[in-house]
Amino acid sequence: MNKTCSLLLAFALAACANSNSKTDSPPDPWATVGDEDPLASADLAETSGAALDEEATDDSATNRRGQLNVKVMINEEPLTVPVKILGEDDKIVAQGSAGDTFTLPPGQYVASAEVTNDEMLVDTPERRSEVVEVRPTENQTATVEFGRARVRLQVLKSGKKVRGSRVVLRRSGGEETVLDFEPNDDHISISPGRYDAVVHLGKDEISVTGLVFMGGATQTVPIRVK
Repeated sequence: MNKTCSLLLAFALAACANSNSKTDSPPDPWATVGDEDPLASADLAETSGAALDEEATDDSATNRRGQLNVKVMINEEPLTVPVKILGEDDKIVAQGSAGDTFTLPPGQYVASAEVTNDEMLVDTPERRSEVVEVRPTENQTATVEFGRARVRLQVLKSGKKVRGSRVVLRRSGGEETVLDFEPNDDHISISPGRYDAVVHLGKDEISVTGLVFMGGATQTVPIRVK
């Protein structure tokens, strides 16, 4: 009887000690709460680090860029027209309007502008700037310049103005028609330079060379035919 009681008491003490050992054991560092996955947490940390690296890369790329402002002038006055920024091999790398500032990688660029309003310039020319070197964090300016002459053409025969004539203008030495019109008392706005003309008068065609239109001037240019 005494032996039985002693054995029961020993088993009870052992069970109690084992219970206390489990209660006081340190927490498992890999233990999770609920359905959390420790590997997923590690992946999240890696993803966050990658995002920070990407932001740093983007900031670095921005710091390596420069700025190019484009001005377009006509007879030294500002002109608002669409512009294109051309890179290597004349590839268009950006588009906008005169006065815009473009953020670009380092390199050489050319600004191109075209007058599409024939009331501004009847020959609707395209002009380009000089080559501009864009450097990191620096501001550069590209200037596109147009000239304009205001011209009134008068076809004269024996010193008298001839009505009903038609004039075809071409750049001197060129084949492309710049303007085909019937002259009147109005002035036309056209790019300065030297021009040739073919005057259609009835069934006659009279060629005239060496017409000079001066930039910034308003002039009357006689075309004398026989």
